[in-house]
Amino acid sequence: MRAWLELLRLQYSLPFIWPFALTVWYASGGNLSGRYASLAWACGSLMSLLCGTYCLNDVLDVRFDAINAPGRPICSGRISRRTGACAAALFFVAALGLAGVVGLRFFIAIFGLGAALVEYNFFSKRLGLCKPFVASLLVTMIYPLAFVQAGGITGPRAGSLYCFAVWMFLTVCGYEMFKDIRDRRGDSQSPLNVKRYWTCGNFCIATGAIALLPAAVFGMSSAYAPAVIALVFPAAVWAIISRRLRNKFIAVYIEFLAMGLITTLDPILFWGSR
Repeated sequence: MRAWLELLRLQYSLPFIWPFALTVWYASGGNLSGRYASLAWACGSLMSLLCGTYCLNDVLDVRFDAINAPGRPICSGRISRRTGACAAALFFVAALGLAGVVGLRFFIAIFGLGAALVEYNFFSKRLGLCKPFVASLLVTMIYPLAFVQAGGITGPRAGSLYCFAVWMFLTVCGYEMFKDIRDRRGDSQSPLNVKRYWTCGNFCIATGAIALLPAAVFGMSSAYAPAVIALVFPAAVWAIISRRLRNKFIAVYIEFLAMGLITTLDPILFWGSR
């Protein structure tokens, strides 16, 4: 069981569902009356897609994991490569099946995102300097996916979603650069400029945090900006000044949790107020 939990990376895939659901709520103006079942199916579809993607990643990256992460479930032999591939296929089929229950537009969106994720997993090691940006773009695709599920973008806090998307893109980009530094021994096709990646990663984290502030004038309450400064900025600063990659990863994870808390409580406590 532990091997499967590691393979599916539930510490990432489960928390990722909440921003998607929350974005649907924001984009629909807080009005999900009669659509909660559809949202549940959509969340299940996205969850299955993420699990399938993580399985496929480990199946394809055995050679690289043997150097970077020899303890990974497939690389260490705890789960066979064939079993991992079958699991990935089943999760992808489940994602499409659940998306079909939601509706045609969402099915097309999930199919397109799934195809892009599969292609990325096959070719990510060949992308070179473009890899962090492509990975960030794919992660940020939860926003247009949520817009499809919501049926558009309306409501008093809709404008803030663009700020959140910019923050997510830049923060994930910085995180991916730090990951590339960590995995450079096994991944790099050519020497990686660690100093440049380190500086660019820090710049992305800093710029991403700053990009959150304009949301205060795009529909969020007056409590939003102080909350971001008090909760998100310290995590971003820790990620920037830390000299250990492990601490940077933890800081970014905390930053995402802090944003999840803020964006959940703000409309609950201050809906309709500015």
